[in-house]
Amino acid sequence: MRPRCTSRRRAWSTTPCWCRSDRPWGESWSNDVLHRWIPLYVVLDWLLFSDRSRLAFRDVWWFLVYPAVWLVVVVVRGATDGWVPYPFLDPESGYGVVALYCLGVAVFIGLMGLIVVALSRLRLIPVSERPAVGRAPGPRGR
Repeated sequence: MRPRCTSRRRAWSTTPCWCRSDRPWGESWSNDVLHRWIPLYVVLDWLLFSDRSRLAFRDVWWFLVYPAVWLVVVVVRGATDGWVPYPFLDPESGYGVVALYCLGVAVFIGLMGLIVVALSRLRLIPVSERPAVGRAPGPRGR
């Protein structure tokens, strides 16, 4: 005999996230693709294929430019009309708290940048250097 769940909360917490219907399908699907599938694809692409150039560690600061501009725009918009995409960016919690969260996000992105640079130097599956169709062979005659 299967045990019956008497609490809705317990049943909800054991339901896989892809089965929950608390959001409309389009919102759930786009959120899953953006926050789960694209990062998984990028990591697998960087780990498995070697057809990329090696990045320099001095360029990690460039990883922070877009997120920094985005954070400034979001904080300004949150202060003017009250809309923020994430609760930790809400200026009503105090700008000191928001600044600490922004610093934490910047450190996290910087660390991820260092990992991406390190992965750019890793070669698990070498890609052959065959010329594309219609192109002349390289200097080695391959």
